[in-house]
Amino acid sequence: MKSIIIGLGLAGLAVWLGNRAAGGIKNELGMGQDSSNNRGGAHTPDGRDASLSYGAGIADENTIPNAVPSI
Repeated sequence: MKSIIIGLGLAGLAVWLGNRAAGGIKNELGMGQDSSNNRGGAHTPDGRDASLSYGAGIADENTIPNAVPSI
């Protein structure tokens, strides 16, 4: 029983550390919570700027991101 609890604790620690490391990478790419809502720009098919709605997360199906960062 003690080994199960230790194993679950170590698994939880591994998940927590992995999320912390991934959060640092996301922040460097401008995708994390500390990026001040900087998700990049976007436009519509007719060329109008849609960066504000895209940055707010309310973009519709006609919104095209200017560049999608790869992870």
